Amino acid sequence: GFGLKFRTTAAPGGVASEIHIQDIAFGSKAITTGISNNTFGNASAISVYPNPASDMVTVSYPSLAGKNVSVSVSNGVNTVATVAGGNTSTELNLSNLASGLYLVTVSADGAYVSTSKVFVK
Repeated sequence: GFGLKFRTTAAPGGVASEIHIQDIAFGSKAITTGISNNTFGNASAISVYPNPASDMVTVSYPSLAGKNVSVSVSNGVNTVATVAGGNTSTELNLSNLASGLYLVTVSADGAYVSTSKVFVK
């Protein structure tokens, strides 16, 4: 079998802000990665509101001011929209999307920053 062991690091307020791959197992042999700072997201870097949304949603990222920001929306399988972000926030029109859960991903200067969930009603 194959297995991964993860460890999370909590930000102030107890929200998991980092996910670390601690061990990878192939059958009965475990390999310790030694990777302790493999950050997959900074939960406090972005906020998405209103949530749930019916048409327009604002993605706010004040800590990324002055960076080249890209915001994408996916349904978990396909990217349904990608836009160049503004200085500290971006408004997205989600009115053409079917009801459901979507992922809003923010990148800055070509590097992944964070992903947040938004429900479209």
